[in-house]
Amino acid sequence: MQIQTHGKPTQRKVRLSEITCRPEAFQFRHLETDEYHVRTLAEVPAGGNTLDPIAVWADPDSGELIVIDGHHRLAAYRQVQWSRKVPVRVHQCSLEDARLLALKENGKTRLPLTQQERSDAAWRLVCLGPRTYSKRVTAQVTGVSERTVANMRKTYELLIKLAGGDDLLPTSWVAALSEASGRERRDFTEEERTAMIDEKTRQLDDKIGKALGFMASHQPEAAVQVVASRLGRQGLRLLFEEYGGEIGLDDGDPYGECSPF
Repeated sequence: MQIQTHGKPTQRKVRLSEITCRPEAFQFRHLETDEYHVRTLAEVPAGGNTLDPIAVWADPDSGELIVIDGHHRLAAYRQVQWSRKVPVRVHQCSLEDARLLALKENGKTRLPLTQQERSDAAWRLVCLGPRTYSKRVTAQVTGVSERTVANMRKTYELLIKLAGGDDLLPTSWVAALSEASGRERRDFTEEERTAMIDEKTRQLDDKIGKALGFMASHQPEAAVQVVASRLGRQGLRLLFEEYGGEIGLDDGDPYGECSPF
């Protein structure tokens, strides 16, 4: 993958007011910032020291310095009301290459993108138009497989025809898969199956996770009875297969004395 930049990035110090964000172009996380991570980082400027340089893109049209990597560092500075200049690493390149730089930098951070965020990032790149980025480049910068990117392109073309344009395309890959289901016949990749399971997990947790967790803490027997009755035999077997090791079951006898089977 070759990202075309105009020379090496330059190191500068600028005021926080000179830095701006453009999350619709460069933020590939589902949450713009993680509060715990921000608080941890904020301990450094709170002690009078600067953090690692924030990577910014110099917009050739507006002249703005836009964060491509370092949203948490920027939030940490703002949290402690930092008044001095901060170090930045300024990249000069096209918008297309700046997006790739943002994904490349996020792949190296201490708070890496989740698999679902990587899939959604790849989907966003595909939705910019199939000719904007090649399958190889999209796969490399997001970490998804080229096969998944190829499936995304097919889904994009299908949904474009159904919607009559790209204004109403789903913003997440799981939503795109859901919308396209029943309209195309193909095998899903392992990444796609994982993404769909993760999304269903999130939705279910939103509905019952808090209540079940509370009951598990205060009356675990009741929580276990509800889970066991709702899972059924097949679900319980899968539970023991997947998590038996974590709860201390003998690997040689995963369905031992405490097994319901």
